[in-house]
Amino acid sequence: LIISGTGQQSNEFRNNSPGQLVINNCIFEGGNSISSDVWYNLGLAETCNVGYGAAIVADGQTVVQISGSTIKTFEGPAVRASNGARVSIDRNTVLDNNGLRNRNTLSSMQTNVVCEGDSGVTTINIALDNVTSFASTGNAWIYQQSYTNCFVTATVNYEPAQPRSVPYGNSANITVDNKDQTVEVAINGKFLEPCMRTLFLGLIEKYSVDQRTPQEFLIENPLFTNQWISSEILVILIPSYLLNSLNSSFEWQVSVYELGKKDQANWITVKPSIIGEVGPDQPGDETEVEPKESKSKTTLIVSIVVPVVVIAAVIIIIVVIALYVRHKNKEQRSNDSNIQLIDILSGVEVRSLKEEDEQEEQNNPNKQKHKPQTHVSTYFFPESDTEKRISSEHSNSRDYEPDQKQRQIQNQ
Repeated sequence: LIISGTGQQSNEFRNNSPGQLVINNCIFEGGNSISSDVWYNLGLAETCNVGYGAAIVADGQTVVQISGSTIKTFEGPAVRASNGARVSIDRNTVLDNNGLRNRNTLSSMQTNVVCEGDSGVTTINIALDNVTSFASTGNAWIYQQSYTNCFVTATVNYEPAQPRSVPYGNSANITVDNKDQTVEVAINGKFLEPCMRTLFLGLIEKYSVDQRTPQEFLIENPLFTNQWISSEILVILIPSYLLNSLNSSFEWQVSVYELGKKDQANWITVKPSIIGEVGPDQPGDETEVEPKESKSKTTLIVSIVVPVVVIAAVIIIIVVIALYVRHKNKEQRSNDSNIQLIDILSGVEVRSLKEEDEQEEQNNPNKQKHKPQTHVSTYFFPESDTEKRISSEHSNSRDYEPDQKQRQIQNQ
């Protein structure tokens, strides 16, 4: 059913004025089922075509009012509004399993209402009291383009409610592959579909003092490799050099959040796992080159300084040993000199003249004793022949004088 600002639509209940459609107590049922092929094995771009297969399309300056009706199992949304349309859905209207992506990777995804604000101001007012997905999961699956002229107001029991659930993570795994120079971030949670919204990946070192603001990346970054395993599991492969400011030895915190709703993000604490050996530098990985160059310089300096220090230490030890040996030799020579002097002094003989005379009288009994006179004879070396003659003459002179005196007395 399509209604636009030009033309008149009618149904079996009443005629509608131009640009206005009122649906009251009607049942609309589509053919989408568990076995349906419409979304089977489609890629992400086709899966995120949220406006496809709508039950009601309100375009331009039109007004659509739905009350007390049921719209279910359509391949696309119950209502699609754009270009200034105004839509209201009351709390007695049932929206059930519309746009369910059966047989698709994002199999839990639905599309109940889509608001596209291309031109003009498009508004949707909806009560979620009888939206089955909201009752079961808390997600009404109402899409609106961010930062466009599209405004959605949702209520439950007349209280404000959130039209679409934000991404939510229950757990995460982070693997740092040193060989491939990549970081794999796997997030398990709910409502991780990127369709008609901008998602960010936030990473931060948990206890970092220097880094207080998370590193933020668009999930659909062209440098990333993303894989949605399902609406509950998202795997992101990131080049390592983009995360050089994070230390993989410590715990990280990770989150996926919608643009403009960072305050609603929940952060998961995880300790990265490190695998693989460090491989060769990857092109463009300039930040990795600098630390390696610094490490090489440090290694070179150490390889030069350490041998120099060792050689200097060996030289010092040798000098100390040489000085010690020299000192010991000097002491030994001094001791030897003292011993030699003692030996020389021990060879000195002190004798009295009386002892000499007694010895001579024993040898020559005819000689008269003379007055003893003590003298010291020192023998350091053997006497020469000249010294012996002088000593003999002195001895003969002493013997001759008493004999001469005795003869003079007799003559008198």
